[in-house]
Amino acid sequence: MIAGLWSKRISCMVVLSMLFSSFAGILSPVRAEAVAFSTVVLKLIPTDDASVNAANTGATSPSGTLILGANRQFMMKFDLSGITDPIESATLKLYKSNANSGANYSVFQSVYDNWSEQTVTYANRPQDPPEENWIAGGTARGAAGTVVPVLLTDTVRAEAQGDKMLTLVIKRDNIAAAPGVDLASKEHATTAWRPVLEVSVLKALTDAERVAADKAALLEQLQGKAVTDNLSLSTEGTLNTSIVWTSDKPSVISPTGTVVRPEYTEADIPVTLTAALAYGTVSDTAAIQVTVQKRPTPTAAQRVAKDKELLVAKYNNMTVYEDVYLQTVGDYGFSTLAWSSDRPDTISDKGAVHRPAADGTDANVNMTVSIGYGTVTDTATVSMIVPKLSPRTASLERSMTAILDKAGLLLEQYSVGTGPGQVAQAARDQFASKVEAARSLLADPDGDLELGLKQLREAGTTYHKSTTTSERVVDAKANKLEFSGYRQALYALVWEAETMLLIEPEMYTEASKKAVADEIAHARSVLDGSYTVPFVRHRAFYSPRPDEDIQYAIEHYSRASHPFSNKYGLKDVIAWYPSSHILSGTYATVTLTPVDDAFIWTSEKNKTHNGGTLIYGEGRTAYMKFDLSQLENRPQHHPGPLRDR
Repeated sequence: MIAGLWSKRISCMVVLSMLFSSFAGILSPVRAEAVAFSTVVLKLIPTDDASVNAANTGATSPSGTLILGANRQFMMKFDLSGITDPIESATLKLYKSNANSGANYSVFQSVYDNWSEQTVTYANRPQDPPEENWIAGGTARGAAGTVVPVLLTDTVRAEAQGDKMLTLVIKRDNIAAAPGVDLASKEHATTAWRPVLEVSVLKALTDAERVAADKAALLEQLQGKAVTDNLSLSTEGTLNTSIVWTSDKPSVISPTGTVVRPEYTEADIPVTLTAALAYGTVSDTAAIQVTVQKRPTPTAAQRVAKDKELLVAKYNNMTVYEDVYLQTVGDYGFSTLAWSSDRPDTISDKGAVHRPAADGTDANVNMTVSIGYGTVTDTATVSMIVPKLSPRTASLERSMTAILDKAGLLLEQYSVGTGPGQVAQAARDQFASKVEAARSLLADPDGDLELGLKQLREAGTTYHKSTTTSERVVDAKANKLEFSGYRQALYALVWEAETMLLIEPEMYTEASKKAVADEIAHARSVLDGSYTVPFVRHRAFYSPRPDEDIQYAIEHYSRASHPFSNKYGLKDVIAWYPSSHILSGTYATVTLTPVDDAFIWTSEKNKTHNGGTLIYGEGRTAYMKFDLSQLENRPQHHPGPLRDR
């Protein structure tokens, strides 16, 4: 009926417009878009929602779950003052937040709007509505995320003509029934599950007006805002425009609204959010400036607690081969730190490390750190593992000597400077110091050569990767670059492969070493420009990739047959080669069964769940315990050379 009245009104307006134009001598076509009426869905969130508990009549629940049953009912309030157009329909969408099902419920309208989610309790709640205020009913079923729709068209129409505040009371038919069925509140972590009242109204809007109105609303809502929490960046405007968000600092505010505040020691960060709005054929953008405020200055207790958390994360279960730096000031709160060791002969209170002899056993050391700021103090104990020295063999000595010779050549490979293919003086000096440290290690009868080889190879890779790159095209036809990141990476891979072949070569087959040597030769020919890609492009519009021959050598080419035969290139051969060590794969498998397993459930806090099933998710957490003493004195798996401990 309403739609018919509006239709007649539109017709009258069109006729009057044409008559007026005729009399004025300026008869012009009437654009349908100028008077087009269409449905707009207004999405209203509750101003307040809260559960009240008949079993705890004084408890408030300002930001908790909305619960049907378990002695609870809940209330919701909506502000309808923004609705000025004819209402076609109205539906309240509630979303389940647990899997409990089968709750029969009733929805009532209350005439009492003077309540707040911050203060309402079962004891002080407004009087329950009488039966004649019943609006709707149903059964809440389904998994978490299932929508529970409530049709409210007549109620919303009437209230929009009244005081424009709508209070709903939702009750389970049996308030004491358990377990309770949980529904998401307006504060729920999953934005898509938060309750929403969708009101369809009839509006006369052009596409441009929709876009302009939603843009203005976004600017009013966010422009110049000081941000301290995640933002709700809707992908749909109030007038149903589509919105796509981008951020000029996505690590501070992501396109989905996740906010990472700077620490209290840093400055506030300005961020530009850009909203691209579109409806029909019309689009526009809104550039919105916001400021993400730094975190507040922590209290002494917060400083100590955070420094403790960071220390445990950084040091606990650390494996140390050399002297370990024990920081004396906390990273976050600048707490004062003091260390003590339960085995100072292995790790001193200052971090000096003395590794057990090769014929000994790995050592476990407990380090206790005292953390203090102002009048607040606390302690933390972390465990550090000190591996025993690896056996020193003649083979490892030969390997170190050979790699030191190659490291000497590497020192001279790059000149010092800032141009393409050059290194900074600091990078050269650092690598030179690593080379000298390896020479000293070789000269020391107690030096750990296995560790030294690993560190020297890593230092060489780092040195290669310190070169200055240039993406300037020097051969447009072949798409060759001056000194690209690909070239830098291939030089580093050649170093890794060549030094890998020098470590205990007698422990590998000739075929394995030949496979690696072939890849090295291929890479060398690519780097010196003597290699030609073994195919011809037969279509002119197929252009080479940047430094294609180098990319081809890194990951796309191999003449060796090996377990990675579906992959190609020097990179994959380096990954495969250690597995061809003679002792690789010599291990024993021990099957352990749990000595205990069980799960706990937030809905049944005092009940044990140690039967035949382990369940996790939906409020349940599973636990398992294993006895590892069966692994003592068993032979360890040998994964190949230079094992990472």
